[in-house]
Amino acid sequence: MSGSRGLVLIVEDDPVTGELLTDVISQEGFQVVRAGGGEEAVETFAKLHPAAVLLDWVLPDIPGIEACRRLRALDRLVPIIFLSGRDDEASVIRGLDAGADDYVVKPARIRELASRLEAHLRKTASVRDAGATVPTDVPVLRFGEIEVDLGARRLLIAGKPVGLPRLEMALLEYLARNAGTAVSREQILGSVYGYSGEISTERVDQLARRLRSKLGAGPERGGRLVAVPGYGYRLEPSTARDR
Repeated sequence: MSGSRGLVLIVEDDPVTGELLTDVISQEGFQVVRAGGGEEAVETFAKLHPAAVLLDWVLPDIPGIEACRRLRALDRLVPIIFLSGRDDEASVIRGLDAGADDYVVKPARIRELASRLEAHLRKTASVRDAGATVPTDVPVLRFGEIEVDLGARRLLIAGKPVGLPRLEMALLEYLARNAGTAVSREQILGSVYGYSGEISTERVDQLARRLRSKLGAGPERGGRLVAVPGYGYRLEPSTARDR
């Protein structure tokens, strides 16, 4: 195949593993470019703007976590999949929190990895297409002093922009789109983290607490981030009586 399906950046310092990944991804119809370290990966990404990244956890120059953060800062949507020999939950969580879309434990089942890559690319394409073709349909939601611009992915509180890390913004967007409705921790885990494997939902609670501290989510702000015991969370607009 000619690589017409897009460019995949493989960040892997082991030549044998790099060649194996290159062969399989190329056979799936993608063009491949490789980087042997994190710094090279960031430079290559900035120049070539690949469609996706396969990122090794251990790199010879900078940690894979740091490389992931830098890559995510360059593009908030491009799929980044960690490849790691670590299978503990803490490492999975760290990888996802750094901005990765998925986490695959080595030795990877190569065909499964290719399928995961394709799934993330489909999701990204649908998000980009929706943003490009129907921007007027993306709402701006207001809860008293809180304003969430879903199109610009921006939070304003009392008219002032408040910066949020990627996961906190993703949680706020998800809750805002479902305002007034309780969503489960498992739903948040899948929609915000994009992860459905075995990972503790306690991470959702930690993320919600960080977001609540940014919102100051009492009725004086116009809304509440409410914990639903034994289930999940709800973004609840306040009523006139509350204020």
